[in-house]
Amino acid sequence: GVKVDTSVTGGRSQFSTASDTIAVNVVDLTAPTATMTAGAFTDAGSATVQSSEVGTAYLVNSTDTVTSVASILALADGRFNTTTISAANTNTSLPLTGLESGTYRLFTVDGAGNLSAAASNTVNVGPAPVFTSGSTASVAENTATSTVVYDANATLSGGASDVGVSYSLSGTDAARFNINSSTGQVTFASSPNFEAPADSGGNNVYDFTVTAASSLGVTAQRAVSMTVADVVESLAGQSFISSVSYTHLRAHETLMN
Repeated sequence: GVKVDTSVTGGRSQFSTASDTIAVNVVDLTAPTATMTAGAFTDAGSATVQSSEVGTAYLVNSTDTVTSVASILALADGRFNTTTISAANTNTSLPLTGLESGTYRLFTVDGAGNLSAAASNTVNVGPAPVFTSGSTASVAENTATSTVVYDANATLSGGASDVGVSYSLSGTDAARFNINSSTGQVTFASSPNFEAPADSGGNNVYDFTVTAASSLGVTAQRAVSMTVADVVESLAGQSFISSVSYTHLRAHETLMN
């Protein structure tokens, strides 16, 4: 909406031939529209935001009440960040540096001071998990599907392994495995056979990626290569004696005779 204020100077009647001066003051009362791409980031990242008008964007912790620009600016450090919107309806990067962990809403303000409603999407800000487990592992063929062949471990903010973290699998050979989302323990979905490799490369090296996620959805990934080793197997119902063992057996018979 636009408000028009008018005033007339000169006081002439409608039949006067003299010129009157009319002053018109147009006041912008329309609030901008704020939009933001949802996501989860560390405070080293940035959010992608837009506004329907040039002005300023404010990213505010969702637990704080926003009624005006003044209510935002009164918040403590770490509760909001801001950036300039120099072009309408254009992606703009809003840094997350220094923000406390939590969920954040976007508000924008135009040049007339009109405050938008909160954008429909939110972003989460928090620390990323840190992996302490390795990137390689090996296991013998025919390993049972109940055997843990890799144990993913990640910490959050220096805490204990697996606390506040959930795990998932992706990648080339991820379908060949199962993972416990709470403990990070990985098992084969079916027992591996060296003579009939099921990995995508057919070389008994299974590749998968473990993703560790915090409760806020901030993630870290670890690429893992799992090598399946060959095991010498005997045929059922048959016995084999190596040439060395046979030679020792013949020598023993000669001594006995």
